[in-house]
Amino acid sequence: MRYVPLYFLMFFSCNETYLPKQKAYFAPSFENKKFTLFTDNCKNEFLINTLSKVNEVSNCSYEIIYENYKAKIFINSVESDLKDLNIEEFFNEKIFENSKFADRVVESIYDSNDKIISSKVYTFIGNTPSNIQFYITNNKNKFFTGSLYFNSKPNYDSLLPYIDYIGDDIKKMVDSFNWIDE
Repeated sequence: MRYVPLYFLMFFSCNETYLPKQKAYFAPSFENKKFTLFTDNCKNEFLINTLSKVNEVSNCSYEIIYENYKAKIFINSVESDLKDLNIEEFFNEKIFENSKFADRVVESIYDSNDKIISSKVYTFIGNTPSNIQFYITNNKNKFFTGSLYFNSKPNYDSLLPYIDYIGDDIKKMVDSFNWIDE
């Protein structure tokens, strides 16, 4: 009889179930995108996000800087006989080095018949130094490369919204890319 009040309290004391707070990452909000045509000194033109700024590093090498997201896309343009320079082999070595840290690598291939341009975009899933790398070529004498880097310790889960946002800009850049003299 003396345990009856305890049973009564157990059944009628709480109606709500409490759960511990889940671990979550900050969900960033992004501004609407607007693009502008950028032409570099090496006769390349492509669309870039107006929220980014371009810094010339050296002749035919640039940084597309996203200050709000602590990110940079390093781009470089080379013009020479591709067979002599073996640039594609060098780029593949960079891909291999970066993929050591990746859980998975997704490759996207783009070939344009009317512009005579082909490209490959590599997206690295996991905590890698560079999350997206790409190249564009005319398969003759021109090669254009780019790599996305963040100024932070690699943490794929927290960087994913930014990777997706800037990845869309890279896709727009590749799709709109053109050599002026061709």
